[in-house]
Order: sequence, then C-alpha cells, then structure tokens
Amino acid sequence: MAALAALQGTGTRGWDLIKYTGGTDSAKVVAVCGVYKPHLRTGAEAAGNRDVKTHLDYRDLLARRAQQAERFPSGRNQDI
Repeated sequence: MAALAALQGTGTRGWDLIKYTGGTDSAKVVAVCGVYKPHLRTGAEAAGNRDVKTHLDYRDLLARRAQQAERFPSGRNQDI
C-alpha cells in the first residue's frame, strides 16, 4: 500500500517534491497546499492523482488529518 502524502508549498521546491513523490509507486499525493493559485494548480497537476485536494490555507489541510498523511518537509523546516 502506498503512503498517503499531503504537501505544503507549491513553488519551485515544493513542485519538485510533489512531482517526484507523485511519480513513485510507494506514495500517493492526496493533498497540496499553497497560497499562490497558479502554483497550486501546477502542484495539483504534478501530483499524478486526479482526486488530489487543494488548499489555499494550511489550516484547512491540517484539519483533514483523517487522510492519515505522512509528513514531508516543505522546504523551510516545517512539516505537514
């Protein structure tokens, strides 16, 4: 079973993490979060999951903990 991942940050570094995480068989990106809508859209497309949830506010992402997402770095020593 693939690990479920929720990632915060859809800029250049975050997009790379989303793209590589979504491209593996061992993980499935279920949610992405970013404040800049064009990057959020790009991050959602890079996730490789048509059902990925998008969030503009990280608090909404954290409220969906029922998805049991693994923790991944966002690039600024913060985890989701």
